[in-house]
Amino acid sequence: MSFVRNLFLCVLLILPASPVRAEHSDATLLTFLRWFEAGGSYDRYEHRIHIPPPKRLTAMTVGEVLAWQSALRKARVKSTAAGGYQIIYKTLNDLVRRHRIPRDTLFNAALQDRLARHLIDDCAPARAHSNTAFANCLAGIWAALPLVSGPKKGLSVYYGVAHNKARTTPANVLAMLSGQPFSTKSTRIARETGGAGETSTPRVATPRYVRIRNAMRQTAQAAENRTAPQTWVIDPYAME
Repeated sequence: MSFVRNLFLCVLLILPASPVRAEHSDATLLTFLRWFEAGGSYDRYEHRIHIPPPKRLTAMTVGEVLAWQSALRKARVKSTAAGGYQIIYKTLNDLVRRHRIPRDTLFNAALQDRLARHLIDDCAPARAHSNTAFANCLAGIWAALPLVSGPKKGLSVYYGVAHNKARTTPANVLAMLSGQPFSTKSTRIARETGGAGETSTPRVATPRYVRIRNAMRQTAQAAENRTAPQTWVIDPYAME
């Protein structure tokens, strides 16, 4: 009996606990990314995509999503960014291939979170170095995040490419990564005429695009239309 007990204890010591922790790790980071990339929705797609998916993205398989994105490319649509993390065709196809994800897997919230974690893992060396390095690496993956240091601090890595702009501040990103309180309020920063990281002057009147966006959101919610396209004024992942 003692031999069996000792063997059981040895097995417990050998089995890694990391997979369990990994499943729940980065939950705050994922929420943060999803909010600034897609307004928190797993069913969003980039606003210039004029060919909607045949059904809600989360009800499609990853193979169906890839087929839809491929059709968008053939139709010369300027972006294929889809889902809570605005993943484009080339990135999704690469992730599916590298991580051997069956194409009949649902492109639901769980899979999208898994895909985002794989992208986050690409920044592991930077993460081990510092939060600053980690944040800058993430900014290289997600256009809505700003660089948090250097001469282009406050700007999207893709600033100037297809009108990409950061949608939050360096301080907000670092606060989130440090476990401190952070905001999910979108911030318009680093205007063409301003310096890097310079916050634009607030206006008293609500900008026209905000009124249009809010009206479209209300209409989509009333119709329970979860596949309503993104309406941000920026174009994350416009270039492939």
